[in-house]
Amino acid sequence: MQGEIERLKLERTERDKDRQTEIRELRKFDTELAVARQELKDATKRISSLQEQLTVSESLKAKLENQIDSQHYKCEKLENTVHSVSQEVVKGNEIIQKMQSEMKEMKMRLKNRGMQLEKQKKTIKDNEEKAAAHSKQISDLEGKLGDKKEILEKSEACRVEMEQQIEEYQKTLKSNENVIAWLNKQINDRITPRSLPSLLPGRENMRPELSRPVGNPYRTTSATNVRKDYHHMLPTQS
Repeated sequence: MQGEIERLKLERTERDKDRQTEIRELRKFDTELAVARQELKDATKRISSLQEQLTVSESLKAKLENQIDSQHYKCEKLENTVHSVSQEVVKGNEIIQKMQSEMKEMKMRLKNRGMQLEKQKKTIKDNEEKAAAHSKQISDLEGKLGDKKEILEKSEACRVEMEQQIEEYQKTLKSNENVIAWLNKQINDRITPRSLPSLLPGRENMRPELSRPVGNPYRTTSATNVRKDYHHMLPTQS
């Protein structure tokens, strides 16, 4: 009896396990069923959308077929037109070939003209550089010329001033020469052999003060020469 109870408990445990497994599978199936229903719903929506697109596509297809028929008619008409103007096209081709030849010749002329233009540009650039260099030289020369003019003006001012000084020195020299002539005359008139002993002690007092300009470096020997002449006129003391 106890063994039977144990067996029943074991069976009940196995059945519980099987029941739990079935519950899990049932839940999994429910989840898959919900997913499948959602996918079916989405697929239904996509089918409806595709049906609408198909309807639109069929309408567009019909419209395009009509347009194709119309274009086909136009193409046939254009073919007839092309056939009718084929001779004009041939003439046009001949004209185009002639124009292409002329264009080629014009391109060659243009190329040569471009080369000449480049040479002219280079020449102009060289001339501009030379002109710029000449302008710089002229500017430098003008600056130097200005300096030279300033120096020349200063030299001219110095020359005028020196001429004025020379004129003053000449006037002073003339005055001194007059004084020297007067002194020579006085000495020649007053000095005799009898008056020499009385004049010797005070001969220094007879030296006249000659007027001359202050700072004159050119005339310093006139009075000295007079005194030398005066001493030569005196007798030698033994």
